[in-house]
Amino acid sequence: MLSANLTIMDELSDALASAMPDLTVRALEVVVNSEALTLSAGPRIECGGESVEADYAAHIAPVCLEDSGPRIWAIRLTDASWSTVLFVPDAADVREKLLAASALSQLRSLMQDRATVEPGGFRASDAAEASSDAFVSWRAGGHPGAGAASHAEHAQAAVAGEEAATLIEHAAASASASSPAGAVPFRVGDGLLPAIREVLTGTAAAVVVVVDMDDEVMRVAAMRPAAEPLGRADVLGLAPVAEPCFVILSRAALLAGAGADAAAAAALPAPKAGTPPGCALVYSCPDAAPVRSRMTHSTAKGTLVQQCKFEAGVEFAALLEVSSSAELGEDLARMLAAEQADAAAAGSVTLATGAAEGFAKPSRPGRRRRK
Repeated sequence: MLSANLTIMDELSDALASAMPDLTVRALEVVVNSEALTLSAGPRIECGGESVEADYAAHIAPVCLEDSGPRIWAIRLTDASWSTVLFVPDAADVREKLLAASALSQLRSLMQDRATVEPGGFRASDAAEASSDAFVSWRAGGHPGAGAASHAEHAQAAVAGEEAATLIEHAAASASASSPAGAVPFRVGDGLLPAIREVLTGTAAAVVVVVDMDDEVMRVAAMRPAAEPLGRADVLGLAPVAEPCFVILSRAALLAGAGADAAAAAALPAPKAGTPPGCALVYSCPDAAPVRSRMTHSTAKGTLVQQCKFEAGVEFAALLEVSSSAELGEDLARMLAAEQADAAAAGSVTLATGAAEGFAKPSRPGRRRRK
C-alpha cells in the first residue's frame, strides 16, 4: 500500500521558517513529488501589489490551468496570519487528488508550528473557481475565528491518513472504475446542514446522507423524526442494501439499534462524549457496492465529519464502519453489552469515552480492530 504520509524535505521546513516572519514574502509554492512521495519548496512570491488579492491575481490565478496538475501554496493574508491555496483540477487522476489532500494536511500542520493559520484555506478545481474574483469573494466571506483552526485541522488530520492510503490502494486495483472520485472537499446540498442540526436539537433521531454520483454533492436521503417510534428494525433498515451511505444516529436511535429496551436504556449513565451526547456516525459500505461509489463515499467521510462539527455543531461520540445492516446490529449490540457490563462494574461508562479520532470498527476476530 502507498503511504499517505509524504516526506517533508528539510528545504521546505527551512523555506517556511525563513518566509513566514519575512513581511516581503507573499506566498511559497509547495511541490508534491508523486514518484518520490516528498514535499519540497517551490518558488517564492514577493509582496509586489497593494494587497493579497492583487498578488494572487498577478501570480497564482494565471497558473491555475485546468490541464495542469494539482498545485499548492502557503499564502500570507495579513502580517500576522497565513492560509493555503489548493488547486486540484477535475481532470486530475484519483492518485493525484489524494496526494494533494494529504500534502495540504501536512503543510498546514507544518505551518501551524510557525504562525497563525486561518482554517479551511482557498480551494478550486477549475480556472473559474481559481479566478481572482473567486479569491476576492472568498476573502470577503471572512474566516472562522483562529480558535477553530486547531480543531478543524485536528479533525482533518484524524481522517486524512487512513482515507488517502486506503483509497490510493483501491484506485490502483480499480483501473476499470467508470470515473475518478471528485475533488475534495465535497459540496453540501441544500437541506443537509439543517437536517443535521435537527439531530442536535433533538427533533430528528436519524439522518441518512449520500453522495450524489452525478454531481458528487452530499445530500439528505432520508430523515427519521424523533417523535416517531423507532425500533431496532427501523434503525437497521435505514442503510440501503446495495449502495454506500452515512447514517447519523442520535443516542436514542443508537440504543434502539442495539436492541435496548426502555429499562435497559434508563439503567445506563448519561453519555459525556459527543454533541449531542452519545450520537454516532455510521459509514455503511456494502461489499457489493460499485467501486466508484465506495471510493467516493469513503473520500467524503472527512468532509462530512467537518461539516457536522463546524457548520452544524454535531460532534460524534462514536464513528463506525460496517458493510451490512446485520453487521451494524451486531456491533451496536456488542457495544451495548460492553457498556452494560462496565456500568455494572463501575457505574460510569458511556458508549464512547471520548470523541473518536477516526473511523474504527469494534473488535471481531480476523476482521476488525478497536481504537
